[in-house]
Amino acid sequence: MAEMMNEIRHALRRGSCFHDGKYRIAAMFERETDEKTLAKYLANEYGTGGHSHTYLDGSRGFVDYDGRGIRMTRKGFSEEYAFLTWSKAVRIIRWMIDNTAYLDQQERLRYAVRKAEYMAALPAAAPEPDQEGSAEDDAPDYEQLTFADLLGGF
Repeated sequence: MAEMMNEIRHALRRGSCFHDGKYRIAAMFERETDEKTLAKYLANEYGTGGHSHTYLDGSRGFVDYDGRGIRMTRKGFSEEYAFLTWSKAVRIIRWMIDNTAYLDQQERLRYAVRKAEYMAALPAAAPEPDQEGSAEDDAPDYEQLTFADLLGGF
């Protein structure tokens, strides 16, 4: 399980693989708290496609994206290694951001310098709900969760 958690973090740290995608994702997570909105954003940012992937142990495989989520496979194996729905990816990325594990130090500096540019590239924010309470009230306290908690019944 620990190996899989490390591999998932390793794959997600790469971002969407589009130019500045990782920074747009960080900006969106800074601006938005609603998990459904973030999941929809990730599905759009990653799109449909994928790339080859080198696992931490040196083995090779693929990471593929579609409207359902992220699928990781190892070369030479017939079954998938891991599958994350976009909602689960949101919770893991949120945990990584909150624990300074998404952007490395150099990336955090670049993000800080160009933050306004990344924020401007985001889609328009959804209007605030007229109801009392908000999605933020219902959101889990990510600082209190461990990475394993986020994977739930993985």
